[in-house]
Amino acid sequence: MKTVKLEVKDPVLTQVNSKLAARLIKPALEFPAVFWREGPFGKKERKDYKRHVLFDLEEGIFFWTGLLPRVLSFCSKNKIPVEVQDITYDIQMAPPKIPGIKLRPDQIQIVEAAINAGRGLILAPTGTGKTVLQMALISALKDFNVLLLAHNLDIIQNTHESLLKHKFKNVQRIKNGKDKIDKDSRIIVSTIQSFSKLPADHTSELIDAIIIDEGHHLTKMKSRYTRTLSGLSAPLRWAFTATQHHDPEARIVCEGLTGPVVKSLSINEAVDLGILAKPKVILKKAPFKPSVAQIRKYPDVYDAGVVFNQEKNKMIMDIARENIASRNSVLILTKRLDHGNELLKFAKGMNVYYVRGETDEETRKKIKESLIAKDIMCVIATIVWQEGLDIPTLDCLINAAGGKSEIATMQSVGRALRSTDEKKRALIYDFFDPSHYYLIKHFGERVTLYFNEGWI
Repeated sequence: MKTVKLEVKDPVLTQVNSKLAARLIKPALEFPAVFWREGPFGKKERKDYKRHVLFDLEEGIFFWTGLLPRVLSFCSKNKIPVEVQDITYDIQMAPPKIPGIKLRPDQIQIVEAAINAGRGLILAPTGTGKTVLQMALISALKDFNVLLLAHNLDIIQNTHESLLKHKFKNVQRIKNGKDKIDKDSRIIVSTIQSFSKLPADHTSELIDAIIIDEGHHLTKMKSRYTRTLSGLSAPLRWAFTATQHHDPEARIVCEGLTGPVVKSLSINEAVDLGILAKPKVILKKAPFKPSVAQIRKYPDVYDAGVVFNQEKNKMIMDIARENIASRNSVLILTKRLDHGNELLKFAKGMNVYYVRGETDEETRKKIKESLIAKDIMCVIATIVWQEGLDIPTLDCLINAAGGKSEIATMQSVGRALRSTDEKKRALIYDFFDPSHYYLIKHFGERVTLYFNEGWI
């Protein structure tokens, strides 16, 4: 068997020496995919096929460098001779240190593993201090320019404030695509939306390391994240997320542009370590609505069974009212803007605030601070607060949105899991809606997750 020769061209692409070699390693770089086509009588037919991340370019055949460990493991298992011409980088790391914060042993282990790997995915549950981990990494990269990206404005605002609070210097926040990176800036924080609008030739050589918060948003071969990360030559790159994607395309894209899993910490492990509060899931049954059962299309089912289901909306606000009476602060998460408006109809006599996409940055900040202090006891929020929200004192999370996504469910649950000296348990409310097959199926996905985690 001929030897497969691989040459790491840069942190983004690795070249394969021949078409024969590419065919040999192709199974390691494939993932299952599905498309639907028109069948007989207008009925759609499902077609399963395989996609791959081998790129046949003018200069040769390449794959993403983050997938190199996967390719080498495949070659080893299949006894395929392989030679690698890699690039070595002279990277001097300092001991991680954040003024005013003493790193926990688990945080030190995660930072050390990330530094030793140089790139990869770090799985850390919401509430375990991902911002602290990122600041610890940045402190260890004292001679490098670092770019920290996220998809969410609240995440970037929180990270920027934390860096300034803990005396990090030369920090620049990119607020829109018209900004320019200051050459004196060592730490750049930005949403992916704003950063992707900057000229590529203006950014690539100014950045040595990339940190991505909520890395599960790296999902598609053609996306804003993919284009941006492919255009950056930074050798050091890490992504943080609470939950690894199950979608095969998302997994291979995230791994390819950052790297394989470096370190993981589960919610239950964090609970055992005393880092997180133990979730207690409370299930409620919504009233059966015969009219919903007759609906065929899912968007219409969601409208009638979730958004405009007045009996269920009243039940949600009654639960919130009961918790407030017990001095439990409450966050109600919705997916649709009009759902929040429907819930507010049942909030008479309650001091409830509604956070949505149009809520400006300063107002969001004030509402968050008031919820932390329990000056405000109840907030309804759309998915803008599903991620990147740090409210340690939050007692109760109500999932009003439903849905089946494990990542979305875990992100929602994570909003309430911060542990404090006074809080060791978090209440999570979810609803079984028997009115339609779709709603029953989605509830089944969520409740299976709760059972598997031991929260019920």
